[in-house]
Formats: sequence, C-alpha cells, structure tokens
Amino acid sequence: MADIVLTTYPAERSRNVGDALITHSMIELVRARVPAFEPVVMFRETPLDELPRETRHRVFAPGFSVANGTYPALFPLFTDLDRMERFWPVGCSFQANLPERASFETPYGKDTLAFLKRMAERFGPFPCRDQLIVDRLERSGVPAFYLGDLALFDEKRIGTALRVPPPVGTLVITLQHHVRYLEQIVDLAKRVRARYPEWRRLVSMHAVPNPMNRVLAARMAELGYELLEVHGEVAKLDLYETVDLHVGYRLHGHLHFLRNRKPSILMVEDARSYGFSRTQGTAFGCVDAWSQESREPDDTAPERALALLDEQMASGFSGYAPLLAFIDRTHAERVSPWFDAVAEVLNG
Repeated sequence: MADIVLTTYPAERSRNVGDALITHSMIELVRARVPAFEPVVMFRETPLDELPRETRHRVFAPGFSVANGTYPALFPLFTDLDRMERFWPVGCSFQANLPERASFETPYGKDTLAFLKRMAERFGPFPCRDQLIVDRLERSGVPAFYLGDLALFDEKRIGTALRVPPPVGTLVITLQHHVRYLEQIVDLAKRVRARYPEWRRLVSMHAVPNPMNRVLAARMAELGYELLEVHGEVAKLDLYETVDLHVGYRLHGHLHFLRNRKPSILMVEDARSYGFSRTQGTAFGCVDAWSQESREPDDTAPERALALLDEQMASGFSGYAPLLAFIDRTHAERVSPWFDAVAEVLNG
C-alpha cells in the first residue's frame, strides 16, 4: 500500500505559499495521529497512471477543487479510478474571479457531476472549506459537509487566546491576485500610513513576483513599506512571526494569522475569499473589496477596513473571540473526528 498526497503547491510556477500551507497543514494533522506517515507528495497535475499497478494507492487531495473539469483537467488521477484504494479529498476548494454568489451557481457539466457523484458514493461526502461550496455540491446532488480550510488548524494553537498586538507594533499588507484592485490597495496603503504612522509597515508577496507585483512593490517602497517575499515552502511564513497584524487580500495570509491567533482583516477580492466571508462563523474580519452594485472595486473598502481595525483596537480586539471559538469548535466537532477516522484506516 502506498500513500500519495496531491499538492496544489506549484513549485515550478508561482510558488504560492498558501498552497504550501494547505498541504503542510494536512500532513501535520495526519502525523499527529500517525507519526510514521510519510507520503509521496506529487503536484496535482501529475497523472498517476505510471505508478506501479501491483501497488494499491491511497490518495489524499488537500484543497481538492470541485470546479467544473476537476477530473481529469485539474487532477488527472488515474484513468482507471478503481486503482485508488482510498481517495481523501479534504478542505475542498472552488475558484472564480468574481466575489459573488452567482459564481457558486454555475451548473456542473455532466462529466464533472458524474465524477463527483461517483467519488462521493465510493468514498463518502466531500469535506469542504466553506459553506457556499457545500451548498453548491448539495444542490447538485453531491453529498458534502463543512470542515473548514485546513490552513486554519494548527493543533498546537487550538484553544489558545488571541495574541493581542501591542499599542505600536508591526502590520503587513498582503498583495492581491487581481489587477483590478491596483488603485484600491495603494489607497489602503496610504490610509494605513496616515492612520498608524508609528507602526512598522510591511508589504508581502505570497507568490513569485509578476509585473503587477513589481509595480506595487515599488509604489509601496515609495510609501515607506518594507518588502517581504514569503513565496515558496511553508517555512517562509516564519517571516510573519514578528508581525502583529494583517490587513490584506490573500486568503491564506488571513488564515495564517488566524491559525496563529493573531488578528487579521481580509479584503474580499474573489470567490475564494467570498465563500469564507459568507460562512457563518468565519465572516468576522472580512471586508468586501468589490461592489455588488457597481460591479467595480469598492472605493469605500479601505476606509471600512480601517474603521473596523480602529474599532477592534479600541475594544482590545474583542470581536475575534467568537471567531477563534468557532475555529476551536470546528476542530473539535469536524476536523479532529475526520482525521481520527483517517488514522484508523492508516493504522489498520
């Protein structure tokens, strides 16, 4: 028997550290229960047909995409799906550019729907990272349930208190994915500088710089921001250890701070963040960067984000207590039992 982990981390392309964090989190959750767990990690686009036929394979897919065409376009898996002894998609994701409910309502094609139903019938309901993904699957007749994004759960931190920032500390802004927010993020950076002039201010890249990132990095430097490049393996996120507060666009920047019990404000720029912001329990700290009315970036978003931050500073960041309690409860009621069940199979 061989264990395979299909990572969404594109080591040869963007080196998006958020994908590395998803895979790292899943492996750590398994190893906490099965210390000898040493899977073969492969990129999700790798066809598995060349693996030895005489070996049965158990396949883990952290952050498995339940978008149209997921199999075989995004995850080739095996041509003969029966070669999988077990298939564990977990923290299932969905991607779309626009942060709106309509993004989650596009119907599945018949081939994708047949694949999803077949996998659910054989291996059980899909554990999803936000409630809108659960709703999308269930409307299509595919069993699913909410588990949360794996990046939220560091079992060494579960149950611990919020690490409240000092009166003057260090703040990081994470850069967005989409060029449409170019003017908005510069406005946000200017407002942060004016609002908190004594704070140390950083700007962070979660992926290998593209032309937009380079333009923004130069503009941020002009505004007095120091640059952090955290793209790459998950160890790069250690650069955040001395950072007290996050305000920005990267969903997994937001989740990394929450998992480490630090406050964060997420600018909701696409469907990934939208689903998180519309899940009961994880909505706090999310600010819509996109206007549903004008269908353009919302000019009021930076000021709304900083008004929320001001309010939380005044209250000792009290608004994060229910959010952390929800993460702890989700871990106790959903995450830990799911991984306990996986461990029983691996130890069997």
